[in-house]
Amino acid sequence: MNPDTFTFINARDAAHRLLESVGIEAYLFEVEPDGNAWHLTVECATEDGWQRLALDVDGAELLASCSDQAAFGRLEDHLRARLQDCRRHG
Repeated sequence: MNPDTFTFINARDAAHRLLESVGIEAYLFEVEPDGNAWHLTVECATEDGWQRLALDVDGAELLASCSDQAAFGRLEDHLRARLQDCRRHG
C-alpha cells in the first residue's frame, strides 16, 4: 500500500525528529513504506568514515511518535542502540 503524501511527510518528519533527538553529529536518511513497516536508511558519520544502516520501523508506531511520548521514547531507544557507532554532538 502506498501512503498518501500527508502520511509520507509525517513519517519523514517523525524520523527526522527521532534522529535529531539521538544527537547524531552528521547523517543522511530516507524513509520508504513497505506494507505496515517503513524502511529507515541512515548514513552517519563515524570515527572511521561513514556507515549505512537499514532499519525496519513499525509504521503505526513511527506515525504515533509524532504525538505519543511513549512511542517516541521506544523508537528513540531503539535508534540510539542501533546507531551507537555514529558520532554525537558535544
